[in-house]
Amino acid sequence: METQRYERRRPESDKITGLTQRVVREGVSADQLAYRETDSREENVIAVKARLLELAGYTTERVMNELAPVNPTNSSDLSPENAELLADLESQYPIMQATLERYEIPLDGMPTWQQIKQGLTPEVLAKASKLEEPTILLVSPVSRQSKVEAIDNHKVPGQKYDTAIYNMHDDNLWNGGKNSPENKWKVLIVEGTQNVQKDPAINNGSKTNFQMTKAWLKKLKNQGLKALEGADAYLTLMMRSLVAGKPVDKDFFTVLNAENLTESSLVAYGVWDYARVRLGSASPADINARLRLRGSVGVDVPQI
Repeated sequence: METQRYERRRPESDKITGLTQRVVREGVSADQLAYRETDSREENVIAVKARLLELAGYTTERVMNELAPVNPTNSSDLSPENAELLADLESQYPIMQATLERYEIPLDGMPTWQQIKQGLTPEVLAKASKLEEPTILLVSPVSRQSKVEAIDNHKVPGQKYDTAIYNMHDDNLWNGGKNSPENKWKVLIVEGTQNVQKDPAINNGSKTNFQMTKAWLKKLKNQGLKALEGADAYLTLMMRSLVAGKPVDKDFFTVLNAENLTESSLVAYGVWDYARVRLGSASPADINARLRLRGSVGVDVPQI
């Protein structure tokens, strides 16, 4: 009988080929067959199924979409709070995509929702739930100059002037000190509230910009969070908020180089200022009560 044949040990390549033939012959789904052949062990299910789909000529995107139902990340074991947040982030995905399309940002290589979903583990969702208005960002690898030009060439009502940016090509200010950005999409969940509220213990009128920045950063790290960093992510957030009619940082400003800020380096910040987007700099020794940081959680998008 055929079942007995599959109980005999055979080279893995032969077994996979046989499985592929059975997908066609028996009309079973790859899910059903993968579970049947691996005693329902999820880690093996994913590996076997990925190979099945690959042999069947599926594209990488199609493989990711097919894999999602058996990926442990997407199980129904999420807490009610995490499940609600996951559903909210899923509803935001088409909004983010439509925003990028509005600004004519190329979508080549943009992660699909199913790819992103695999990176939204219970741990990631638990961290993201600590953010005020968790907002998903898909940060394109196009240059910051291209993002600035996109914002200026596709103004929204109330946006009267082009973006003002201090020393656009200074990577120490706008790219965390890295010489060039990574040539790949980044997925973040960030604090999307229009204005981050003050922390009286930090914005107490006696701390310098440097001291406030480091205090905010410590506060975020104590919660397992990072700070929103760099012009690229901030400009993407600004696009989202401009399209929604609620530009972020209307009353305050967000520091964008908290991690590598020193007592002698400039504070890089983003703000909505007099009907325009502004990326500016300030002295670390000054005291500005409008200074804020935005929390952020990175999403690791798996690759096959």
